[in-house]
Amino acid sequence: MIVVLCIYFRDYLTSPSVQQAIYPYLMNGWILLTYLTIYQSLYMVYQIWTLRKHIQA
Repeated sequence: MIVVLCIYFRDYLTSPSVQQAIYPYLMNGWILLTYLTIYQSLYMVYQIWTLRKHIQA
């Protein structure tokens, strides 16, 4: 139902006034997503590093 409504109101949702209204939230979301991606990548490298550290042949 939400998808149908978005398709029906697509002209309104893509209007400049709506884009200006949501622009700050989108920018904050992208910044937050960037920081979370960097954190997650560093955490995965840490997990791989600690996993291989204890294995001895």
